[in-house]
Amino acid sequence: MNEIHIEGFNCMDSQFFIKIFNPYRGKYTVKLQYVHDRYLFDGYGNEWRTIYKPMKDFLIERAIRGVTIIGWFTNTRPNVLGIDIDDHDGYAWEGVKASPRLLSIYDNILKIFPLPSIVVQSPRGIHLYYILDDRIPTDILQYLAKLKLKNIPCEIRPTTDLSLRIPEEKRILNPKTLLPIIINNELVTYHPAFLFENEYLPGTLRQTLQERKCKLRSLKATAKLEQVEALYTPILPGQSNEALNNLIPIYKNAGLTEEESVYRMSMILQKSYLYKGELRKPKRLEQRVRSYYKRDIQKYVPKPKKLQLNLLHKPVVDTLIKKSPFAKQRKKPLEQFLYSILSWCDWHDDIIKDPFQTARFDYLYPYYRKNRKEGYYPLPYTFLKRVNGQYPSIMEWLSRIGVLKEAPYRYCPQNGICKYYKLHIKESCIVL
Repeated sequence: MNEIHIEGFNCMDSQFFIKIFNPYRGKYTVKLQYVHDRYLFDGYGNEWRTIYKPMKDFLIERAIRGVTIIGWFTNTRPNVLGIDIDDHDGYAWEGVKASPRLLSIYDNILKIFPLPSIVVQSPRGIHLYYILDDRIPTDILQYLAKLKLKNIPCEIRPTTDLSLRIPEEKRILNPKTLLPIIINNELVTYHPAFLFENEYLPGTLRQTLQERKCKLRSLKATAKLEQVEALYTPILPGQSNEALNNLIPIYKNAGLTEEESVYRMSMILQKSYLYKGELRKPKRLEQRVRSYYKRDIQKYVPKPKKLQLNLLHKPVVDTLIKKSPFAKQRKKPLEQFLYSILSWCDWHDDIIKDPFQTARFDYLYPYYRKNRKEGYYPLPYTFLKRVNGQYPSIMEWLSRIGVLKEAPYRYCPQNGICKYYKLHIKESCIVL
């Protein structure tokens, strides 16, 4: 722990912010609050919009003075660890008094980390900043922080993809009392080893190749989760079940705890202004999430809402039935199996046209996007077995006559990688 003296600065201003926080200046976010806001191109409300232009000094100054609400992004090697705490159960502040829940979360963080360098009040909580003596690659910093704070409902912000509002001068708080103070030019800084102990040491970070791969996957998980969450944000009336059905299996498969899943759903609900349903009640949300964790959803396969019989496939199916080597009593089940596979492939053709749905499937199934672009369709055994219990013999026959061609890629069901096949069909005729 050290104390840094910033020469030439007696209060918070744009140059102080730039020197201490070292923000990425190539883009920023702005909160569109008022009709007269010059960035409010359409609509009303409290929408955040990313502006892909330089974050100039006058914008930082306006944010510090509270004129405009601006969010900043970190660079790839930050010297600041930011922690965002929100009270999702009620009102975070009553005047200058923090809610009991907010104080409880803050106290739990202080059991792990020392007093922050800077504390800033936010409308729904507080932002904590630890100024570091050394720069750390952003993915390593996020990983180390999440490892230490894994049981505490908070977010690591800002990142290179997630912004956090620039501290407003009048919202800066005393880290000990959480009462308003005027910041001076002396700040406490910390060496990363002081915060993360042995986890920070290179020897600890250098582990087996497989462990490193697992860590890299975990570092990328947050960005992927946010990409998938965007598909269901905001939740509209009547859509809560769809959001839970799709997001909770993803959270569980990503290794999130029940508490972390509840927290992430709460974040989405905060942005769902029109939704007034049962998930607004914290206890009910916890019950719903817990019910998913009790199920075996490791083998979760997204299903089309309904596999429809496509009459365009009839010539293909009829031709295959005539060439079938199976007994007559298997004709109907075989016909159903063929229609199901063709409809399944049609459904995946629709998915690959939708970038949002493709992103969701690419998260659930590694290499989905790559394999689909190469013309291969996923045919997981859970789907095949559900359609026909004797599917292995049918698949072997379709492969032998050239209708199906298996992809030359590794099959690894425990990691969500099923078998992929190319379908050799042209319109109403089969390539044999």
